[in-house]
Amino acid sequence: MGKETTIVVDEETRVEFLKCLVEGRPFSKRYPVLGGLYFITFRELTLAEASMVSALVNKNKISQPDAMFLASIAKIEFSDKLGDDKEDLVYDSIANFTDMPEILLERLATLSEIVFPTINQFLAAQEVFRGQFLPLLHELYRSAKEDPDFFSKMKLT
Repeated sequence: MGKETTIVVDEETRVEFLKCLVEGRPFSKRYPVLGGLYFITFRELTLAEASMVSALVNKNKISQPDAMFLASIAKIEFSDKLGDDKEDLVYDSIANFTDMPEILLERLATLSEIVFPTINQFLAAQEVFRGQFLPLLHELYRSAKEDPDFFSKMKLT
């Protein structure tokens, strides 16, 4: 059996999540990848984006995990450790595009060329998405649903 990971939500993350709920915007969080060689900010998908991802997957253009991962990337920042001054990559919501399949495939091509030259680097970034970001989202929504004090514990400043 797989090992259970306990997700601990700190106060700063909880407050940011609540602000996103109140303001009606997707939650996002920044993570280091490969020892901080770069940082990826993942953004929660909207209902429209999730629907677009499903349509793309149904057309067999890309796998569900890859599509969700690519659509959720909001920003990639490069560390000075890489030795060159690469510009950050910032991605708009896929809902802003009419030709979403090609946008995600173009995003994959760009990331393959600039950020993830090997499959293992791509998988390392996907592991952060699947192993940290998605479980955090699930825990935040679970807590909001099941903990009657979830919102009253917030210190919005």
